[in-house]
Amino acid sequence: MLDVMAGDRVGLVVFAGEVRQVVPMTNHYDDFRRSLKEVGTHSIRRGGSRLGDAIRVASEGFLSKTNDHKAMVILTDGEDQESEPLKVAKQAHKDRGVRIFTIGLGNMSEGARIPTGTNGDSNYVTYDGQQVWSKLDGAILQAVATETNGAFIPAETKQVDMASVYHQYVAKVEQQQFETAKINQYEARFQWFVGLALISFLCEAFMTHWLPISSNDSVQAEGQAI
Repeated sequence: MLDVMAGDRVGLVVFAGEVRQVVPMTNHYDDFRRSLKEVGTHSIRRGGSRLGDAIRVASEGFLSKTNDHKAMVILTDGEDQESEPLKVAKQAHKDRGVRIFTIGLGNMSEGARIPTGTNGDSNYVTYDGQQVWSKLDGAILQAVATETNGAFIPAETKQVDMASVYHQYVAKVEQQQFETAKINQYEARFQWFVGLALISFLCEAFMTHWLPISSNDSVQAEGQAI
């Protein structure tokens, strides 16, 4: 998905019995990739599935306060332990405009154990000493997607082409529109008037000093001198 994004900010939240924000919203994809590679079953200490808490934390991570261009992609089996994901999702969509796209992972009929590594080892996730079996709950994921004007993709155990998911769904979320505000800016121009007044004053002084004296004024001046 990152390979086909065109500058969109992306964040990462992981969850099980608790929720943790691994990467805040960013457009530094290389840093995001490094963090994503380190995510695994070891990222959360508490077992369980608090899907509603994950939706809440993720929705609070968006930087923009407007209700435009907010998409959340959830990869999960859909199981939940009384965290009210549908209620939280509807509130996130109402208050923040978040559209949720759910990718349903897991076997829908029989379920499957969750491996702890990616090297084909035989270790599986356990909880209270018992192996955890994950079974896809498509009903809750379908409801979350429907109520938030998103989409539900039942991937089950197949590999998902996330680039196609981005192009078909996420990229079509309405882009945020930024309005440019026009501000009246007043530039100080009083210097012009001060300059004109100074020139007028100098001209008047110059003319008073150099203006020729009339003949009557000259005779009167000579009489006063005598």
